[in-house]
Amino acid sequence: MRKFLVLAAAATAAATVGAGFTAPAVAQSTPSSPPPSVSGRDNPGPEFWEQQAKVVDVADAITAAHRALPGDSGYAGLVVDAATSSIKLYWQGPVPAAVTKAGLNSTGVKITADPTARYSFQQLLKATDRVIAQRKSIDGAEVVSSGPLNDGSGLRIGVRGGQAKAAAKAAIAAAAGGIAVTVVGEDPQTSVATPAASGFGTQSRWNQQAFGGARWRNDGGGGCSEGFSLGWEGDSAMATAAHCSGLGGGARNPENGSQYGWISNRYTNRDIEAIRPLNANDKGFFQASMWWGNTGGQELWPVRGLTGNHPGMVTCSSGAYSGSICGLRIVSNGTTHCYPDFCPTGMVDVRTDNGGPVWGPGDSGGPISIPIGSDVRAGGIISGSDKGGFPTYCVGEQNRSCASYGWYAPLDQWTGETGFVLRTR
Repeated sequence: MRKFLVLAAAATAAATVGAGFTAPAVAQSTPSSPPPSVSGRDNPGPEFWEQQAKVVDVADAITAAHRALPGDSGYAGLVVDAATSSIKLYWQGPVPAAVTKAGLNSTGVKITADPTARYSFQQLLKATDRVIAQRKSIDGAEVVSSGPLNDGSGLRIGVRGGQAKAAAKAAIAAAAGGIAVTVVGEDPQTSVATPAASGFGTQSRWNQQAFGGARWRNDGGGGCSEGFSLGWEGDSAMATAAHCSGLGGGARNPENGSQYGWISNRYTNRDIEAIRPLNANDKGFFQASMWWGNTGGQELWPVRGLTGNHPGMVTCSSGAYSGSICGLRIVSNGTTHCYPDFCPTGMVDVRTDNGGPVWGPGDSGGPISIPIGSDVRAGGIISGSDKGGFPTYCVGEQNRSCASYGWYAPLDQWTGETGFVLRTR
């Protein structure tokens, strides 16, 4: 069983952080800009998002069905294709009847099952745990990531500093218990930044921290982004990346340095932490809307619910330093990526088809979402990227180094584990 580490600040911390910060009065009127299903860099358009949503609904049903089965059902992976309205399902052995039944209502969605997967998803997760436990030095190679290949054929292993030598590959495969491995070079980096301010608007990502996609700074001045508003026993909170600040640290407005929140819960196993309002009585401070658009022309859009995160899907990031970027294709899920202090599990890897950026420094903690018409569906929280192996230009704030390959934490799995809920409108 995979273990999940939960860190929570002592109750006394909440009583000592102070009070006096209230939510800004920002009108939630109909925005003047095109809705998120139309706007945003490399956006494929509303027809695509509607079509993909139908396929994702079926993939979600299949995923829920196999997770409800006892033990290892043989599930190996799946890949969705919105363009052909299809799902390719990989299984180790016959597909269980409960899973087949879950796909019966897939009107217009073609499901193809391959029962010849070499390994199950659970087998590959266990092998990942074995590799990560020895990751610091396996025959001279430092493993920085490990995760299942979508078809169940083995593991994709990331090694710092380039391709591992043949001897190291053999040693990594041995550490995985004989599981087949594909070894690639990887240089993982988180995305905290301290770029100079480019200007403050009366209503913007810079100074409206009640909404997802806003900028915030930690006590040391490092810049990150906010993700999605959360609910917890009647209180509001805001999700961001756990590598942005330590437990009990302050969350500050980058415009004037004033503290508006503090880190109350930290989950390094998912690289997600929760910001609570500085004023404990302001239970509704964080709002169920997020910033959408480029860094100079953003609008507020309502968050309506969660979405699954399946290989083959296209999604969008909306970090505070880059703005909204669509055209991010999910290439895998279930990967463990390691930073110097911890290794978050179950991450979702994405890349851009055109070599453009997925995000960059300062976008850590920001929202990953799917636009449906004038609403958004929450997918996850921006974590890190491979700027060494996939360097590219940046959009939004310049004087940064960005990447065309990155990974994020899936919000649906994290909320299911912690008791936090996504706040919606």
